[in-house]
Amino acid sequence: MSKNVWRAVLRYRTLRIPVHPGLCQLKNQYFADDIIQVQNGEIFIGVGAYVGDTIKPLLAQEEKKHVRIKRIVAFEPGELNFKLLKSFYGEKQSIELIQKGLSDQTGTICFSGSGQSLRIADDPAQEKTAVSVTRLDDVPGCPEAAWIKMDIEGAEMQALAGAGDTILRNHPRLTNCIYHSDEDMLRIPEYIHNLVPEYKLYIRHH
Repeated sequence: MSKNVWRAVLRYRTLRIPVHPGLCQLKNQYFADDIIQVQNGEIFIGVGAYVGDTIKPLLAQEEKKHVRIKRIVAFEPGELNFKLLKSFYGEKQSIELIQKGLSDQTGTICFSGSGQSLRIADDPAQEKTAVSVTRLDDVPGCPEAAWIKMDIEGAEMQALAGAGDTILRNHPRLTNCIYHSDEDMLRIPEYIHNLVPEYKLYIRHH
């Protein structure tokens, strides 16, 4: 099924041939029970936490599966998003909120847009906001990650490169968006496969 989905989405991206409805998923973007399960005592890394739209269903899964996640580390660089995220989850001791983006370097990157559309600026004419970024491998607690979720508007490849040591050491489960560019649909699966050939790769269209 994953190969069929991948081919169908590539055909849509390149030739605009519609994706067959039977290849689309409507629910459980990150928590597909037939592929991935929340496990007891694990550390979950949410990259592109937005206002907690992944944390909420994750906590629901925790309750549904009768497990306890050891720690959630959530990265969100957007100022307004982070304020809302903090207002919802800032009091929970098991959740660490970090107002930074992830990349393959530590420093500052210019982003454009806001809210869900916050992304790396690639147009000199765009209004830009300087955002602090770091490597996941360098953040205390993150190298023990058992599950890493990324939805960061096209910056996934750089963030995965900055998490290479963690991926090689821990083989965490990865749920990564690849739809932000045609290149990502090719290079992200290739990067993951080359890094850890034992990984099983599943691609879904939501």
